[in-house]
Amino acid sequence: MNNQESKFKKILFWNLGIYFAISIIEILIVKLLSSEGDKTYHGLFFMIFSAFGIGLQVFLNLVFSIYFFLHQRKDLGKSFLLSLLCVLLIGFPLCFGGILLGR
Repeated sequence: MNNQESKFKKILFWNLGIYFAISIIEILIVKLLSSEGDKTYHGLFFMIFSAFGIGLQVFLNLVFSIYFFLHQRKDLGKSFLLSLLCVLLIGFPLCFGGILLGR
């Protein structure tokens, strides 16, 4: 059980780290691509970039989870599924909160 918990913590740590790094990169891209005079769409651009980033990460976690379940490594499959849920629970509120970025 201890080994399974450490695998889950490691997978969750990496997934959240990747998600927050991608979010910071998305904020920088939005700030660089938007003109200084028009800050109206910053939040919308961030929301769109963030939705694609979350969708890609959730899709990859789902693929890894299915792969590990099919290869009889259920502990890793469960870890990727739980990590997928954590990314969804944290990611989508941050994605929709990005609308406030333009205010």
